[in-house]
Amino acid sequence: MQLSQNVARTTVPSYYHIRTNLPQRKPQNQWEGVYYYSGITKRQQHVVLLQRKREREMYLRQYNRQVASLRGQYAAHHEKPLASLPERLMFATKLASCGMHNEAATFVDAMHHGKELRAIDYVHLISSLRASDLGTCILHSEAACDPALTFKFLGDNAGAERATEAYRWYDMAMSALAHECGSLRPESTPAASQLTNALMRALMTCGYAHVKAIPDAVYDRMGARGISPTASTYDHVILALALTGNAAEAEDVFRFVRHRHAEHVTVHGYNALLLGNREARLFDRCDGLWQELVDRRWPRANPLTAELYLRSVVDHAYTPTSEGLQRFGSVHVVEKKKVPIVLTQMDELGIPRTHLSGPLRDEVEDALRKFSIYRNRFYEWGRAVKQFDFIEFRRRHGWMYDLHLMKNTTKMLPPIRDPSQPDSTMASAAMVELPAFFTERHPWERNALESLLSVTKERERMDDVRAGDIYYDDTKSIHERSSTWMNEVPETRYDQLYGINHPDVSKIGIRTHLEVEYTNRKEVMEKDAALVRKSIRRGRRLRHRVEVSRTHRNEGSLTAKESK
Repeated sequence: MQLSQNVARTTVPSYYHIRTNLPQRKPQNQWEGVYYYSGITKRQQHVVLLQRKREREMYLRQYNRQVASLRGQYAAHHEKPLASLPERLMFATKLASCGMHNEAATFVDAMHHGKELRAIDYVHLISSLRASDLGTCILHSEAACDPALTFKFLGDNAGAERATEAYRWYDMAMSALAHECGSLRPESTPAASQLTNALMRALMTCGYAHVKAIPDAVYDRMGARGISPTASTYDHVILALALTGNAAEAEDVFRFVRHRHAEHVTVHGYNALLLGNREARLFDRCDGLWQELVDRRWPRANPLTAELYLRSVVDHAYTPTSEGLQRFGSVHVVEKKKVPIVLTQMDELGIPRTHLSGPLRDEVEDALRKFSIYRNRFYEWGRAVKQFDFIEFRRRHGWMYDLHLMKNTTKMLPPIRDPSQPDSTMASAAMVELPAFFTERHPWERNALESLLSVTKERERMDDVRAGDIYYDDTKSIHERSSTWMNEVPETRYDQLYGINHPDVSKIGIRTHLEVEYTNRKEVMEKDAALVRKSIRRGRRLRHRVEVSRTHRNEGSLTAKESK
């Protein structure tokens, strides 16, 4: 009966052990992954999810408490109205930012009819229709800290009604501004620009239809009425295009702004493009934008930038290659290797990791667990050390004959050439890998200033060579004498002037110089060349005989007779 095959039959190192330098039973597969793959236990997973749930509940509780207190205050103010204008303004702003726009509208209408509001007050009121407090609650509860999802969910919370209010308040503000301006055109004032920006900001959270209206209707009408745009106008337009999936057009607008108004470019444009490209799954563009921010250092990236970029990396890591391969490990998991690098860049830019959101921080920690090897893990005789050494050893010595076992790109093939069709090859691209013979050594394996201070000759190894590279670099210092310097005849000035190394061709074939064309010119030239070769060969032979003959006898041979 055949017993299990993976029982080690001997304790003596076998042929395979000697040949591959691997233990007989393979306690670990050297080619199954270079990194420590470590997950977290079910218990830890459970704890993490509980923490997230508690955090969600906390934000919901906080928001509900805020709404309840505002409702109570609103009922109280019905009975006893607020006297001072700043208090009423502040209360209306709070109501609107919690998503209670109908209650806020009663205050705004009353103040508008009483002509109590200035342009800047209208700007704050319209901006508060973004419902930023409600947005914070949604961000930390339903949207799981994803900024793009927050915009979508906010649009579902009475988005259309809030948009209607925003348009109404905007018209009220413009009429009040016209009244204030008197004979001036209200559209030409900076206040009109600020009001339009506030309207765009409010519409951004009012659902797809209204976000789509920002670059189309609102921005176009702004141009038609002669209201001049500001830097934040363009930021809002880019963000609206990104949210509606027009990443290409958003990039165009951004390029225009950078071309015309480079000094006014803010990081909000970059953030908007990161968000849009991530939604469109153009992950390479996200990489490009982040790298540009890191390289240029201006505009300064902020925590939201890091959040959006890291989320794009995580999304890429979880993108399956195709429908059929979903069951297997995804190739894109390797994208998480970028995370440690991005964290280093964040440290350089001064963005603290603690400012990332909770769910994203969990993903980042997961990537660090998988793709970072810490000092203490690296220096213990663990799997990774052996593995790196093993691969590096084989790379240096060209032991690449079983690469097909270590990689899935290579495999054993029939002979590459087909004898019936000698010009074609049977292998497809990237199937065959040749051993790396002439591998350049790493800088730390070379001497300092090696190219200047030493002369390297490639020599062939004459000892027994089992595998790989029979050539080696023979490196000598430029200040070092050759090993045979005692035997060499010094070359003098006489040798250089009159030696056979530099024959004067013009003295040899004199007929050549008398006339250009003559009868047997070719034969004469060949004879002359042969003559030169012959004399050089003779001279070399003579030189060689002189050099190899012993100049000095063995030590003590001169005194041999005297000692007898």
